[in-house]
Amino acid sequence: MSTKSVNTSQRTRIGWQGITLTLPPDWSLTGISTERRAGYIKIDSPGTMFVQIRWEKANNRPQPKSLHDWVKYGISQFQNRTRPAEMEPPDLGVILDRYLKEAEKRSHKQKEEFESKAKSETTEQDGERIARNFQWVGGGVGQGKIWFCRHCQRIVMAQVVGRSKDDIGAVASELFSTIRDHGEEGWQTWALYDLYAEVPEKFQLEQHRLMSGALRLEFRRGGMSLMIERWGLANVLLRNSSLEDWYAHMVDLPRKGVEKEETEHAGHTVVHFHWNINDPLARLRAIRDGFFSQTISTYGSAAVWHCPANNKIFGIRMHHPYGENIVPQVVERCRCH
Repeated sequence: MSTKSVNTSQRTRIGWQGITLTLPPDWSLTGISTERRAGYIKIDSPGTMFVQIRWEKANNRPQPKSLHDWVKYGISQFQNRTRPAEMEPPDLGVILDRYLKEAEKRSHKQKEEFESKAKSETTEQDGERIARNFQWVGGGVGQGKIWFCRHCQRIVMAQVVGRSKDDIGAVASELFSTIRDHGEEGWQTWALYDLYAEVPEKFQLEQHRLMSGALRLEFRRGGMSLMIERWGLANVLLRNSSLEDWYAHMVDLPRKGVEKEETEHAGHTVVHFHWNINDPLARLRAIRDGFFSQTISTYGSAAVWHCPANNKIFGIRMHHPYGENIVPQVVERCRCH
């Protein structure tokens, strides 16, 4: 699947699992993974270039070899339980050498020459990152960077790949100057296709559905669920129905006991819905899902608005305990045009 990503400045803005970046116009998100601990993103240009980003959580846990080592490790963990873990930076050179050797093997199988060069390790982001830039030629050309972030404790490798005729240097410059590997102030950016939203970091992506006509991101935190949706061709969907009635039918809102109110966002009227989850089976599921985290969600909230400039409908739904509704904050952090 290939769908154009846009934002208000016409640059391609991508945000996924804490990774955010900006690329030239008309680039398309073509590959993603769901997992936060280790995953990848692939973005294709209209031509022959593409960007590939891979990440994984660095593992700083020792591997005890005997019962004595296990006991010693357990005691140290207990004694230091109130102090934040200090992670020793991984050896980026070893990781990069392994990757380049694999790339060289693939080139040789295709009977292509391969050359690579890696720069010395540097410190970035006021000491938050250690990084190494690299480049290679062989069955194409690539410029990349590998780094370790002390804040999120992830190892990230990002590179621009293309043909010899491509100006990968300009794209790499924009990529490396804009890419970030974690959210800010407790919020994480999710930006893809024509959606830009921010979600609290403690909410983890559980499922996603990405289609040209409909997009859905489902998040969970304990017993709380949060869903962000976008539908295209709003003029067709709303031809014979009001926005309020269409949305209530589309997401199967309760027919009774729903309170409504309206607010403004980005020049649009936003319709908010609030209800109690009274269905016995739904309440049992809420108790099951939130029992251990003590976040039993017996209330529902939602918001929907129509963006004529984009011809899209945007909706946000949430099941939450009393007093934990964050739908208004998520709405305020969304950009639709």
